[in-house]
Amino acid sequence: MYRLRTLFFSILTLVAFSLTACDSGTAPGQESGPGAPTLSISSSTVAAPEIDTTISFDVELRNPIGAEVTAELIYAAGASSAGPEDLGFSTDGLPQIGDAFVVETLTFPAGTTDDVTRTFTYNILDTLDAEARESAFFALQNVSSPEQIAVGNNQIEVSIGFRPIREIRQFDDGRTVAANGIVTRYDDRNVYFQDETAGIVAFEFAGEIADGTSIGDEIVVNGELGEFNGLRQVGPTVNSFSVISTGNDLPDPLNVTIDDITSAGESYEGRLVRVENITTNAQGTFSSGTTYEATDASGSMAFRVQGSSPVGGADVPSGEFTFEGVVGEFQGEYQLLPLRETDIITQ
Repeated sequence: MYRLRTLFFSILTLVAFSLTACDSGTAPGQESGPGAPTLSISSSTVAAPEIDTTISFDVELRNPIGAEVTAELIYAAGASSAGPEDLGFSTDGLPQIGDAFVVETLTFPAGTTDDVTRTFTYNILDTLDAEARESAFFALQNVSSPEQIAVGNNQIEVSIGFRPIREIRQFDDGRTVAANGIVTRYDDRNVYFQDETAGIVAFEFAGEIADGTSIGDEIVVNGELGEFNGLRQVGPTVNSFSVISTGNDLPDPLNVTIDDITSAGESYEGRLVRVENITTNAQGTFSSGTTYEATDASGSMAFRVQGSSPVGGADVPSGEFTFEGVVGEFQGEYQLLPLRETDIITQ
């Protein structure tokens, strides 16, 4: 992994040099005036499962002023674990610069004054073999124009397969990620999904993801990583969302105690868990939008009945019961979140 990253960043150093060496180019991230002509790749990452499908990204010229703009799109072979054969193209006959190949020379002709988008699409083939996640890196270089041209995002990671959610959760806020997993629970705006390593929440204000999914769906959510009062989530900026398959078996819940969760909450947040022999301080019926205290032999923690949960209005068990649902977090306090009536299993 260290070698892969080192090679990639050495290529990007070459790209940055190529940009700053141009009389008219502005290096990536360099300040330019509002509304300045800008060439960029639409996203920093795209991902697809290893099935027969396609994967695309855009190179965008924004705010052109009529001057010709040229650039090269390179495939960083030395930094990529996914080869051309994985993406359905060949490097035969392509110009080569070190470990990189120029896959396209882009020309936006003089006289262009409307925004232009060039889409690059690659074919992913199902090899029928279970392989680890692979990535191909592309970048813009040698951006040139007789007038000043700014360069926005100039690199993209094209992933076949997906990063484990456990790894995604460690990235900095604001990073664009593509997360894949099985939907285990959802409410009006939050979708809880997980892979074999960890869980996470997909959130956007309109609730379109929640409206478009069912428990057991395998989904891919591409968006910005963030937090809401401590809860790790993809959103609220979501670029795309898709359902890959439906009717999948749910992951087995992790058998844990309350102390397990409160001691290592980030390991359980967003995941299905099973906590046995618990009681709450609720009386009569559960009230919507209310946080109670749940207790087992190991300790106590929050038991949150969300405003949209059907548990609101349900009878409180008269004795000990089992909780089988997802773990949330609010302002540093981990919560058991009963989002279905069947999340509460009486003895």
